Amino acid sequence: MIEVIDKEGWRKRFGIERAITHIGSDPRNDIALESWRGGGVAPRHLQLIALPNGRGYRLVNLGGGEVVVGEERVPPRASADVAPGTSVKLGDFTLIFMAGGDRVAERLSPEAVTPAVIAPTPPARPPAPPPARPPAPQPPAVVEEEVEEAAVEGDRRSEVIGLEVSLPRTRLSPDEPLEGTITVRNLGERTGVQFRLEVEGWPAECYEIGPAPILFPNAERDVPLRLYHPRGGPPLAGKHTIRVRATAPGEYPGEVATVSQEVEVEPFYDHSVRVLVGSGSGTRINAD
Repeated sequence: MIEVIDKEGWRKRFGIERAITHIGSDPRNDIALESWRGGGVAPRHLQLIALPNGRGYRLVNLGGGEVVVGEERVPPRASADVAPGTSVKLGDFTLIFMAGGDRVAERLSPEAVTPAVIAPTPPARPPAPPPARPPAPQPPAVVEEEVEEAAVEGDRRSEVIGLEVSLPRTRLSPDEPLEGTITVRNLGERTGVQFRLEVEGWPAECYEIGPAPILFPNAERDVPLRLYHPRGGPPLAGKHTIRVRATAPGEYPGEVATVSQEVEVEPFYDHSVRVLVGSGSGTRINAD
C-alpha cells in the first residue's frame, strides 16, 4: 500500500494490485498524481516492480529528473529497492510505502500459497458424460502447417526483448496521421539496456518515432509512433504491411524482435484547374 501526500497535506492511500505498477501525472497510470495538486511529475514517472515475499518493490525512475528514495537520490533511468516504511519524494508529492494491504505481495509470497496446496479438497463427483456427437470435420493437416509457417515467418520473437505495437485504427487518411505506441520490454537480466527501434516497409519521410528507451529488467516503456499519408507517393492506396524491429546490440547481441501491422492507405486526389481565355472563341477550362 502507498500513501500519497501532496504539498498542501492532502492524503490518500492506494492499494497495489499488479506486479508492475506505473505512477505519473497521466490519468492512464495505475496511480495518477494530478498536476493541479503538485508539479514535478512526468506523465509516466515511476515503475514499481513487486519483489517476492513482500520485501517491497524495485523502483525504476522513468522521468527526466531525480527521485529521492529515503536518503538516496535516484537519477533518471536508474533504479532502487524500496522496503516498507520508506518515503519517496517525487516532485511536490511524498509517497510512503506501507506494509500490508497489497494483494500482489500475497500472490508472490510462498507462505500465502502453501496452505492452498496442503489443504485436502473433497473428491468431486464426476460429471455425467455428454451425449455423443458426430465429430466435426477437420481441415487438412497441410493447410494448418502452411498457416503456422506463415505466422512464424511474419514476426520474430525474442526471449529477452518484448515488443508490441498499438494503433487506434488501421485506415490512414490524407488529413489525419495515425498516432500509436510501441511498447518495449526488457525481459532479460541485463541492466540499463539501450534498445534500438526501426520501422520497415514505410518511407522514412512518412513516419516519426520517439527515442528508443533504456530499460532495466522487467521494465517497459511506451514509445510514440506517428504515420503520415504519402500523398501520391509510394506506397500507393491500398493495404500495406509495416514492421517494427527492436534490437539491443550492446547488451543482447543477435536478439531481434519484430511485430507486423497492416495499414490501409486511403486514396489521395490531387486536382488542378487551368483557365484558358481565348481571343475570339470564348473561355475554355481544362481540368487535370
